[in-house]
Amino acid sequence: MRIRVFDRIILVVVILILLTVTLGATVMAWRLVPETFFTEWVRSIYGVDENMWIVTGIAAFILIMTIGMGFIAFGPGRKGKSISYITIGDEETGGIRVAVKSLREMICRHVMLVQGVKSAESRVMTAKEKKIAIIIKIAIEEGTVIPTVCSEIQQRVKENIEAMAGVSIARIDVLIDNKES
Repeated sequence: MRIRVFDRIILVVVILILLTVTLGATVMAWRLVPETFFTEWVRSIYGVDENMWIVTGIAAFILIMTIGMGFIAFGPGRKGKSISYITIGDEETGGIRVAVKSLREMICRHVMLVQGVKSAESRVMTAKEKKIAIIIKIAIEEGTVIPTVCSEIQQRVKENIEAMAGVSIARIDVLIDNKES
């Protein structure tokens, strides 16, 4: 996961604040400074009205940084760019876009028609020269001849998806995984 510059700044500020608080607590715990040092320091800040705005600003800044860190830590994350539509046809006349989700469902329907396949999942990615690459993960029944099933899946998917969706397929990878989830 790449962290943006703003996120790095927030991270550094929060780390510095935490280090300062930790160092202060450690110094107080080991009695390296008199107990009255911190209480007098706090009173000097709150004793002047002008400092009230400074303290409020610092508190607001720390609050914003904390919320930002929460979004970084618990947010949706930054994944690689995933495609949601594939453009087919002539773009000069308007173009046609097919949802990747629809293509995945079409692929799985055709894979499930092959005898010996128990379950199927598919992924669609862009490839070179306006073609797509397909990864199909299947579970097969016991006693199924793997090369025969895989060859039939590749042939069936290539013919049907290219004909029905109008996309060119660069490659079809078939993964066999019979693990029970």
